[in-house]
Amino acid sequence: MLRRTVMLAALAACALSNVGAAEAAKPPKPPKPPSSAANQLTITAAPTRLLFGRTTVLSGKLTGPDHAGKVVSVEEDGYPFDTFKALAPTATTDANGDWRLTVQPALNTRYRAMAKTSPTTTSANILVQVVKRVSLTASDRSANRGQKITFSGKVSPAHDGQAVVFQRRSSSGSWVTLRSVVLQDDGAVRSRYTVSMRVRSTGVYRTVAKADADHGTGKSRALRVTVS
Repeated sequence: MLRRTVMLAALAACALSNVGAAEAAKPPKPPKPPSSAANQLTITAAPTRLLFGRTTVLSGKLTGPDHAGKVVSVEEDGYPFDTFKALAPTATTDANGDWRLTVQPALNTRYRAMAKTSPTTTSANILVQVVKRVSLTASDRSANRGQKITFSGKVSPAHDGQAVVFQRRSSSGSWVTLRSVVLQDDGAVRSRYTVSMRVRSTGVYRTVAKADADHGTGKSRALRVTVS
């Protein structure tokens, strides 16, 4: 009788051990998804890439049980992307939770939105890239062969000391760099450049201000000079 009792106890312990091993082998349960009752806030920009001096429209949607008539504030963080600061204008969600706000970034800028719910609902971050504005003019667009033409233009915002590239379109359609020109001071808002060269055949020209950390690449219009 004693032997049978010992055997039964051993079998029970073995079964419990196997159950424990099986439980340990099971993968951990995935985290529960957020409650559908929680508020969520989205943010988008249109466009996400714009010319310096232009505006973009930020918009989004507040979802959840408390979404209508809520004040949405927007914070911005321009390059070098270290601190978010609140913008003065705010938006208010409509009956569907939609909101929108127009902004005018001066350089590459991150944005996020915050809705005054309880607790506060914060969106993800988005990046809006600001492209350099580049102009190009020619002293004469109908020139004689061998005539000296002066090309000039502006780059906004100011990037004094940086270089722009002056290009001519080839017969294959690709752009060939003719000169690299250093930008000169032209006030607080913009820089200027000048290129002088003799033209010997009809051509199409442009100027490119390449991207840096705070602004995207800017290109002037394509300018045609006819040579006779």
